[in-house]
Amino acid sequence: REPIVARVATRLGRAESLCEAWSEAAAAYTIAAEFFEKEAERGVRLEESIGNNGDRNIDIDDVLCINHKSGIPLVVPVILGVIPTADKARELYHVASSAFGKYGAWLESRTSLSRAVQISTKHYGAGSVEVADDLTAIGRLCLKEDACDYRYAERAITPALRIYKLHLGGSGSNKIRTVENLVKKMKAMKSGARMG
Repeated sequence: REPIVARVATRLGRAESLCEAWSEAAAAYTIAAEFFEKEAERGVRLEESIGNNGDRNIDIDDVLCINHKSGIPLVVPVILGVIPTADKARELYHVASSAFGKYGAWLESRTSLSRAVQISTKHYGAGSVEVADDLTAIGRLCLKEDACDYRYAERAITPALRIYKLHLGGSGSNKIRTVENLVKKMKAMKSGARMG
């Protein structure tokens, strides 16, 4: 039942986006993201229970539902599905964030991205590039003219830059240059706020 709800919610989100009904689109994408987030968490629990019980056979409850390119839910053994399921949840939280932002719901938009950070941290580790990608999205959002929260942006951008430099090397990476440009924008906003 729930995979169908997630599929319908995703399609409804797309339809609402086409109609520019951003509030409804954001709500639909959030429902779908929450489903995939719960599936990834269930997958972790199943992996742990399989590891604790030795080499037991996987039964029907030990499968995960991930989104396949065809749009039809694909049921896979838990061993194959935790990361793709977590990635789908992250992707849908980013899409929901964008929809929230389209109608100026900045706090909800930031909350969606924060949930993506939590998923990345849990499944990839706190110092992963995926976490840095999600933090960069938060920083970019907080530096938008309408959202304008440079303090929160700084709390997101600073660790993102550190993570990118650790994994991607010097300033040769596009991701590092993007974050460095966000730092410049943030500093300009801070100095403008002090003068104003």
